[in-house]
Amino acid sequence: MATMKNSDVLQSKIRSHLATVKLYEHRDLQERAAARIPVVELTRKAQISMLDKSSQPTPEAAGSPKLTFRDFLLFELMHWFKNSFFTWVDTLPCSQCKSETKTVGMGKPTEEELLYMASRVELHECPSCHTQERFPRYNHPGKLLETRRGRCGEWANCFTLCCRALSFDARFVLDWTDHVWTEVFSESQGRWLHCDPCEDLCDAPLIYEVGWRKKLSYVLAFSAYEVQDVTWRYTTDFPATLSRRKRYAESEVLNLVLSETRRLQSDIPEDRRSFLTLRRVQELAEFLTPGKASDVDHQGRVSGSLAWRQQRGETAVKFDPRVFKPRKANCKVIILTYSASKDTYVVLEDGTQVENISGWQNGVFSQDKLFRKVEHDWKMVYLTRIEGEEKGTVSWKLDFSPNQAVEKIAVMCKSTTFESGEVRWLLCSEDSCVRLRNADGPQVVLSFKGARAVTLKAELEGGKGSVAWQHAQLFREALDSDAPSLEIEVTLVAN
Repeated sequence: MATMKNSDVLQSKIRSHLATVKLYEHRDLQERAAARIPVVELTRKAQISMLDKSSQPTPEAAGSPKLTFRDFLLFELMHWFKNSFFTWVDTLPCSQCKSETKTVGMGKPTEEELLYMASRVELHECPSCHTQERFPRYNHPGKLLETRRGRCGEWANCFTLCCRALSFDARFVLDWTDHVWTEVFSESQGRWLHCDPCEDLCDAPLIYEVGWRKKLSYVLAFSAYEVQDVTWRYTTDFPATLSRRKRYAESEVLNLVLSETRRLQSDIPEDRRSFLTLRRVQELAEFLTPGKASDVDHQGRVSGSLAWRQQRGETAVKFDPRVFKPRKANCKVIILTYSASKDTYVVLEDGTQVENISGWQNGVFSQDKLFRKVEHDWKMVYLTRIEGEEKGTVSWKLDFSPNQAVEKIAVMCKSTTFESGEVRWLLCSEDSCVRLRNADGPQVVLSFKGARAVTLKAELEGGKGSVAWQHAQLFREALDSDAPSLEIEVTLVAN
């Protein structure tokens, strides 16, 4: 048998995905998807979000396009899909005893499973009663409307269909380093928006390179009328990414992307083809300038079990423990503040700012299983547990040794809980700890007089149901808030 050329392999892969995305245009599938979507409820929430946004006094950034109802509807659709419709699968629960199963191998697809494009079937076995569960990896979006479960492939596949069912211009995105997501064209923004339903994230394209630490090479987007190489939207380091693109010649990629696009557009009206060509040129121009990573882009992956994410190396970048020490030898008062909305620490010594630190992780002494959640739909931000984690912790440390010690401490620490969620605040010296309450105002502690170091610790746990991780939050506030979320003020004396 003759060996396939690299260009033939790439063409086969492209056409395989094009066959799937063409299903999104089937009227019957769109109607089935639309019937599953609570359109009235999502419309109501989108309208409320839009009104809340318009009532905020903070003006839009200069030159920034204004979000429209359709943008807010997209946010609501993704939020519903993530939290109410689709379910992530690591392994299936045992159907007999409900215990956790383990993957034991692969099975042969049945004729029905093949009918719904399941070329692979995982076998999961219960270690308690040895029942085996079949997990067909369906690729047919219509079937996924029924099963409503899977990993990133199933999530992006079904979500893209849901976007098309609500008439969003959407395309399926494939990353050669083993992830998939969706892109949706925003009419108001005049550009394609990265949408990852697994993460409930919109417009954070650099998260894979920056937060997940992926070494990207090829990222292609597919729709019923085009194929586009969108790699450059998802990287800030063009030379490094280009150095990893060795599987196919660049000319092969370009020629195949263009030839497949021309084939797809061969029977559409001329005015529509001209519109798509102009939009494509504008998108290519956008790729000429590398993007800048936002705070959201720095978070690690939240979908999938922690062990699975760690195995893939897609957890957040590790940080160095931070200990705050006075810079001035005779400092009388040191104040540490953190703003969740700005994601910034400010350090003041005797009323003078001496340090400004960006990024919540860059100012903590320890942290475990937390991330900064930005709710673009509700315009709120807070620290919370990674989805599925039972407990999360974070601490901040100030050290005044060897020449100074504590006279008194005033701490303002804000937290919000829902259902049975719980946040515990502890302030500790070298010898003892005291429990603090959640409060908008300062709590004065005099019992640590003479301490040379103090640590403030927060523990988050509890909650109810599939969103229990969101039921204990630190520093919940509006994205446009100017007030500090955390403030530690220490009056010092010579030791």
